[in-house]
Amino acid sequence: GVSERDVLDGRLTPPLRRLLRETGERAEALFHRADALVRPEERPILYPALIMAAIYRRLLDALKARDYDTWSAPVRLPTGVKAAVAFGNFFIWPPGGDVGPRLS
Repeated sequence: GVSERDVLDGRLTPPLRRLLRETGERAEALFHRADALVRPEERPILYPALIMAAIYRRLLDALKARDYDTWSAPVRLPTGVKAAVAFGNFFIWPPGGDVGPRLS
């Protein structure tokens, strides 16, 4: 199992890595599920939340690419990437349209 001490000491043991992978997979599935539940007519109202979700999704992708190692260095997205997500979605789909930004 995963011990509290291993987590607090930043020891990325095989059981902890397995737990983090499972948690990441669950989060990814929840992003997909949430996106599927948003109706097109709700997207204009939820536009800011959908952009935030898209940014969090990219953070999850970055964590996954590092095999969930958050101890050797923090996982961050450059401001330019966050801006590109927000503005890219805006220019592809201006608020008030009949579709909206996707979480993934």
